Amino acid sequence: MKTIIVKRHGERLKIEAPEGKVMAINDASLAQGILSIGEYGPSGVKIAAFADWNEVIFDCEEHGYTLTEMDPF
Repeated sequence: MKTIIVKRHGERLKIEAPEGKVMAINDASLAQGILSIGEYGPSGVKIAAFADWNEVIFDCEEHGYTLTEMDPF
């Protein structure tokens, strides 16, 4: 991923990877409710971790995916 937006405490934090770099989410941490973002590849640089977050938006739209908010009721 090149761009991630994390919503926490009502504010959005946008994290963008520098040119030539991409980010990945640690699936093991996510299963425990912790959003852990690191650099993808052999360097393993940790970028950020969030235990208190409401929403995460990835750059999937830039890759042809569509996000649609659905009314749960």
